[in-house]
Amino acid sequence: MTVGALLDLGANEAKLRKLLASTNLSDEFKITVERKVISSIDTCSFDVLYGKRLHQEEKSLHQHDHKHDHDHDHKHDHDYDHKHDHDHEHRNLSDVNAIIDQIDSEEAVKQLAKRIFGIVAEAESKAHGKPIEQVHFHEVGAIDSIIDIISVAFCIDDLGIEKVMASPLTDGSGEVMCQHGIIPVPVPAVINTAAAYQIPIQITDFKGEMVTPTGAAIIAALEPTFDYPKMVKLKKVGLGAGKRYPDRPNFLRAMLFEGEEAHSDHICKLEANLDDCTGEQLGYAMEVLMDAGALDVFFTPIQMKKNRPAHMLSVLCQPETADQFETLIFATTTTLGVRKSMFKRHCLARQTEEIQTPYGVVQAKVVTVNGKRRFYPEYQEIVRLIQETGESYYKILTTISKEE
Repeated sequence: MTVGALLDLGANEAKLRKLLASTNLSDEFKITVERKVISSIDTCSFDVLYGKRLHQEEKSLHQHDHKHDHDHDHKHDHDYDHKHDHDHEHRNLSDVNAIIDQIDSEEAVKQLAKRIFGIVAEAESKAHGKPIEQVHFHEVGAIDSIIDIISVAFCIDDLGIEKVMASPLTDGSGEVMCQHGIIPVPVPAVINTAAAYQIPIQITDFKGEMVTPTGAAIIAALEPTFDYPKMVKLKKVGLGAGKRYPDRPNFLRAMLFEGEEAHSDHICKLEANLDDCTGEQLGYAMEVLMDAGALDVFFTPIQMKKNRPAHMLSVLCQPETADQFETLIFATTTTLGVRKSMFKRHCLARQTEEIQTPYGVVQAKVVTVNGKRRFYPEYQEIVRLIQETGESYYKILTTISKEE
């Protein structure tokens, strides 16, 4: 479903076929890409034929072209079923990574595919209580899942996706039959992935599995935000056809946005009041906190009890690193308590680019505001140009800074 949606968005099918032909599994599968109407909605269906399904299609074509007799067909079927009584081979993570390593693709495609498989391995390892190296993929080790995941990684790279946003996953309930017997829905691997990667999941009364371990791993590997930005420009919509549940709109929708101006996320602010720290100790604490990856560290002059002049230390960080920075605050200052607050923030999308200036090539931050691009030179670049040219800070800044 994911591959179908991404192909529908414009990923290059011809390039995908060429990449898949470079795998050492190329003679064991065939892909089909076709339009499929689901609940009166036109979608893109991506399918991988392998094992018995591939044999059946080849036999059908063989019969059509050569009209082989019944006896020959029966013998061929028997031989095939004896050799392929299982539709897939059980592979472990190193086997799958070896397959990925030899494909003819960009390194980013290989890395994303490996990351997806690694997340599935983590979830299965936890579910079965085995080391990752001992996990054999029953579903993911199958040829179709290997091709699916490699194809997802290719499509993401081919579309030039820079950031992913996702809605919370919606799964069913009840039970489902798998290789190990009857298990609850959501299945353990999905729950493990959602918990490990903080993926919000809504469980409904629908009896059946709507999120697979592979699907959850794809979302986790893409590291999406779950808050949509206030302003986006919708470029295209892609719909990937599903095969289960034909009585409902079973497709995955992907939307391609461009011109994103802001995105939302959450940050944590840690605070501590300090009236018995020296200036040297405060300076040291700031250095340690910034070196550890804090988003920002600053001090605010305050007045505490008994009219003591003091400072309030504020540390901004990602929510998942709050405990780490709380420990550092206790270790580097004299405080006996730390306050913690969560904030939602909106950030302009930004990137670093090399721009041409009267002083040559300069590294600058680039943000988009109201459809216009603003260029902010990096501080280190300004200092370098001051030393090279003798010009003032103000002149260099105003010469380089621009909006277009």
